[in-house]
Amino acid sequence: MCIRDSLYSLATNAIVEGSGSCKKIAPSPKSDQLTVWCEIEYHNQKHYYSLEDRGVILQENSPPKASESIIEWAFAPDNRRLVFAPQDGKTVISNGKEETEIDIYVETLPEFRTGSYLQWSENGERLLIYGKNDSLCPKWKDPVLGTFITKECWIVIDANTGKILWHPDQSISEAIGAPLEELNVTCASLSPDSRWLALCVRQGSIFSLILISIEENTIRYYGSSHVLSLAWK
Repeated sequence: MCIRDSLYSLATNAIVEGSGSCKKIAPSPKSDQLTVWCEIEYHNQKHYYSLEDRGVILQENSPPKASESIIEWAFAPDNRRLVFAPQDGKTVISNGKEETEIDIYVETLPEFRTGSYLQWSENGERLLIYGKNDSLCPKWKDPVLGTFITKECWIVIDANTGKILWHPDQSISEAIGAPLEELNVTCASLSPDSRWLALCVRQGSIFSLILISIEENTIRYYGSSHVLSLAWK
């Protein structure tokens, strides 16, 4: 797990401090499976680390020979799968042997955000991804150019097959009483059993909380609720 300028292992309590990032995907020197690589600089020297399964951080003598730059990444709860968003390409799920491309494009993330744009469900069966897809995400009208542009949106997929399970549709507009293009989702979270999706929705200065049944695509609307983040019990 990489937090600002520190790399910390929850499994071993090991910590690496310095200036750098974990934004490379490459084979692990331990198993040849894809994993995340970090480049950390301290004492004016660059050091390289690979993030292995079970939370182990391995220091390497040199950077990987072949790697891909990424925007975001997340390990599955069982650490056997990895989802990552390339800087220019579709989101990818890898199990070390096979890769599944998802037609969702994650763009450069803002400096301030309340959660990851790649979220695994607790049971590892589903993924919640924030990105762009021209046919699944709503569009908004550019007030200057007058053209319609695809907005980024939250999409739920089957983490085993890559199948789209849920995306925003007019049922949200009907529940809230506002067009999709006027709504902004400030936070999102899957329930522990991955059957429900909670969204914090903002229309102008009005905030709302909605709960969506993914199987039935029914919505529970909780009216005005100024929520910045979500946690399930």
